[in-house]
Amino acid sequence: MELISHPLAPGATPKGDRDLSKFARETLIKLLGSVANGVFGLIGVVVITRGLHSGKAGAFFEAFGVFTILTSSAALGADTGFMRSIPRSRALGRTRDIRRTLAVGLLPIIPLAIALASLTFVFAPQLGHALAHHGRHADALVPFLRVFAPFIPIATLMAVSLAATRGFGTMVPSVVVNNVGGPALRPVFVLTAFALGLGPTGIGFGWIVPFAIGLPLALVWLMHLLRQAEAVVLGPSTPPRPSRELAGEFWRFASPRALAAFFQTLITWLDTLLIGALRSTGEAGVYTASTRFVAVGTVLVQTFIVVISPQIAGLLARPEDHPRANALYRSTTTWLVMVTWPIYFTLILFAPLLLRVFGADFVAGHTALMILSFGILYSTSVGPVTAILLMGGKSSWNMFNTVVSLSLNLGLNLLLIPRLGINGAAIAWFATIFVNNTLPLIEVRFMLGLSPFSATHSFVAATAAVVFGGLGLLTRLALGLTLPAFLGFALVASAIYAVIVCRNRDRLNVAALRESLKLRGRAEASGAR
Repeated sequence: MELISHPLAPGATPKGDRDLSKFARETLIKLLGSVANGVFGLIGVVVITRGLHSGKAGAFFEAFGVFTILTSSAALGADTGFMRSIPRSRALGRTRDIRRTLAVGLLPIIPLAIALASLTFVFAPQLGHALAHHGRHADALVPFLRVFAPFIPIATLMAVSLAATRGFGTMVPSVVVNNVGGPALRPVFVLTAFALGLGPTGIGFGWIVPFAIGLPLALVWLMHLLRQAEAVVLGPSTPPRPSRELAGEFWRFASPRALAAFFQTLITWLDTLLIGALRSTGEAGVYTASTRFVAVGTVLVQTFIVVISPQIAGLLARPEDHPRANALYRSTTTWLVMVTWPIYFTLILFAPLLLRVFGADFVAGHTALMILSFGILYSTSVGPVTAILLMGGKSSWNMFNTVVSLSLNLGLNLLLIPRLGINGAAIAWFATIFVNNTLPLIEVRFMLGLSPFSATHSFVAATAAVVFGGLGLLTRLALGLTLPAFLGFALVASAIYAVIVCRNRDRLNVAALRESLKLRGRAEASGAR
């Protein structure tokens, strides 16, 4: 892999080293938050599945899926719009445009979010019957839908505000509010609701109320970063542009992203909703709980996406910086494979054992978990390719890709779920993941001239496959699916992998993490951000 610091790397410059160091610093912060998010999120799901039987757990997950889809829809693509527009404005010396951009991006989403919340609350019974096969467990869905509905505007504003803070080049607000604070509070509140016997309304409220706590924190943090950026303008600053001009530029990019975001979120939750509608809410509960292990790894993927997006947007704003963007993309993808592939090979080989944490009913989801893990192996191998496409300004292409993926997902789910149940849903998702990553991979290569692949990428992938895939398979065949065998495998494989990474640390640019901490210390000492 042509890493930035290599003397033969295309675009290898001191600036390139700083790009990677900044990325490493912010990734380290976000990574710690993602680990906390994954752990607390898994604990929350365990609390739900242990406290509710699979049918009611399925109703809960379906209701939360509806909430997530509507929240994403209400954002209208403003979250991605801010992650692109704010760093672009700063890179082009237009810092004085940012305040007006925030206004034109935030204000339109409020009435839409309120309207969606009102419709969900009023039509909760009809929605519950539509999502429950032959109406079974429909009554269990309604309380959750009505508790979640009023929080749609709150969650939407929080998500968009946190995305805007990421546009200023910091992961700290997102980590504190979204990755640590909310996920840590949910299991506590839900356990309290169970202990007090508050029923579905109390359980749903305990799960959702952290959004109300996080919103004011997100808004205060955003205003602080805005004032800080306005006080310290780097380089020449141009006069502020009219709000109408800013709104036109912002929404021309964000509008296609709004539809794409709706489709992408729908893809994520469509299988759960269709399993409930075509099979049973019980199977929907088993499937959703099983995929939570996949989510533990995907939060790491999201870490790389949210960190790289503002940096790539700034680099792609200037054609002379495109080689730096390509080098950062390649380094990011290699790191992503290095971190995530051990997780997914472990999930593939030890799925039945790991799923016991949710209860005996949920072990039935082990085949689905294996299929989905293979899909994530592929998606991580191409890196944050969708984010690269978006930050390159190709939101309409992203919308096209998402429409194609959604159509494929819907068709395969309708075909396979009635016949194969949750395994059919997993196959449909695998195919969707493949298409949804291959299309932008081709577009990024030919339209932006960027590629994630390199010799170091192949080396890391092969190492993870041999150490965790090969050794894991030998362990399972020789010792079976027992907890001692799993713990022994995890210890030995992790040690071998760590030694290999350490010996190849220069090739992998692991030193960038250490340098990033030095840069952070200097920045804080100078009062810069």
